[in-house]
Amino acid sequence: MRCVRGRRRRGRASRARHGAPRCAARRHPTPRPPTPHHAAPGITAAPAEDNLRYFAVTIEGPAQSPYEGGLYKLELFLPEDYPMAAPKV
Repeated sequence: MRCVRGRRRRGRASRARHGAPRCAARRHPTPRPPTPHHAAPGITAAPAEDNLRYFAVTIEGPAQSPYEGGLYKLELFLPEDYPMAAPKV
């Protein structure tokens, strides 16, 4: 396996936990653009323009339930230490 700088690293010092090479842990996956087929049906979330930690969320009531036809709006806030701290609704 080739590392980021193109050198092959050997030995215990070059391995992260569970035997994976450290250089593999530094790579960032290519982010996927949000697309409709990844979204849950009836739920939308959009970040605020001035603060990307605030989201406006809408949830449509599920069909064949007492909530059918309802549109429920909430605000979601991601704290600075997210994901170690839970989001606030």
